[in-house]
Amino acid sequence: MRTKTGRIVKLIGFLALAFFLWLMVRDTLVMKRDDGITSMKIYYEQPADSVDVLFAGSSHSSYNIAAEELWNGYGISFYQLWGSSQPMWNTYHFLIEAFKTQQPKVVMLDVYGALMEDEYSDEARQATNTLGLKLSRNMLENIMVSAPKERWGELFLGLPIYHDRFSELAKDDFIYYPWSKDSVDEKGSFAIYGTHDNVKFTPADSEERLPLSAKQETWLRKIIALCGERNIPLVLMVTPTVDRAAEQGYYNTISDICVETGTPFLNMNRVSDVKILPSDISYDDSHLNMTGARKTGAYLAEYLHAHYELPDHRGEEQYSSWESYAQKRAAGYLRLLETPREMAEEIRLQNYSVLLVRYGNTTGREHAFNDLVNQDLPKNEGCWLIEDHAVSEISLSPEGTANVYDTDISISFSDRSFAISLTVDPVWKDEGVIAAVYDRTHRQWIDAVYIPADEAEPMEHLEFRSRPD
Repeated sequence: MRTKTGRIVKLIGFLALAFFLWLMVRDTLVMKRDDGITSMKIYYEQPADSVDVLFAGSSHSSYNIAAEELWNGYGISFYQLWGSSQPMWNTYHFLIEAFKTQQPKVVMLDVYGALMEDEYSDEARQATNTLGLKLSRNMLENIMVSAPKERWGELFLGLPIYHDRFSELAKDDFIYYPWSKDSVDEKGSFAIYGTHDNVKFTPADSEERLPLSAKQETWLRKIIALCGERNIPLVLMVTPTVDRAAEQGYYNTISDICVETGTPFLNMNRVSDVKILPSDISYDDSHLNMTGARKTGAYLAEYLHAHYELPDHRGEEQYSSWESYAQKRAAGYLRLLETPREMAEEIRLQNYSVLLVRYGNTTGREHAFNDLVNQDLPKNEGCWLIEDHAVSEISLSPEGTANVYDTDISISFSDRSFAISLTVDPVWKDEGVIAAVYDRTHRQWIDAVYIPADEAEPMEHLEFRSRPD
């Protein structure tokens, strides 16, 4: 009898170990795509019951909304849980998963995905909108509604889809495990840089009603019912889109559903506050650039603050990851910019300090920062700090307040000091301006660029590291 019991215990132990190893291999090999997989995996890392506003839906609920505006303006904690071209059935199961660890005070649902007419998404999006979920009944039900029956097995097991990724594994493949907290200060959004002037918005004044597919409408209504059952306020929304004329008929139908169910609906295609020139906000025919995303983010921040009781968490230690996120978003966007003038505008917007070090003949290039400092820079070769929109020359003498040695710069003041090391090849360009950007609030360097004297040459972002003050 003891022998039989021992064998059973060993078998159970072996099966448990095999199951655990399978889960670890699965989490390691799964594609780390931002559009559905890592957005869900990072969500699991958020502290329980810390997300007050949950954005859900397609990529429009991420790229088209700079949600850090909620934090910057009102200290509202948020998360953007989304998937690429996500239909309503995937959004429903994402919300089921989300409510296991969070009780949001508001859910903001992007309904762009409800316009899709196909029974299933393409195979790539079937994967991205299912594989990020933890193994559970909800994951299985998500798969069953997302793909034809013959594909259920490979989506559930995962390995048949990504078993050949061993040769391309990288550092990021080893940070998304059940115990991971490496990405807790990420909140699910991504900045896009650039504009496409050929994108033109069409009118949104149509009053016709176009029917949603039966499947999309069914799952949209399920989402409304789910939030109602959980006593979680739900707001449906549309971010500014390009082909308004073709889409407005569907949004009119969604508006009717909202009236029927008593659900608020924000159609930003019809909100004058966010109607601006397409060349200012459009990245492509489907997504907004950071300029547009900030405008929609600010609009939604004001709306949420006015209509819901949402606490201001700024200064609370347990919400410090949102402050870190807002700072990283601004710094990351700065490093995407390609022209000195764009940098000057962003530096002024964020109220950063800028250190300029000029080498050789740079006459004509200072204009890039003239708008920022509101005056011409000194014409002699030297080192200047731009702070609070004023420029001051700093001595380069070792006995003075600033030192420049090879690729190291240090500046000392009575109440603070700056120190940075730059990677420049070759060491200090012969002619041009080095511009190093300092975030005074967080006391760290966030960018450094080389601006060649020749205006035909592009600006170059440099590698850098901060040295202890």
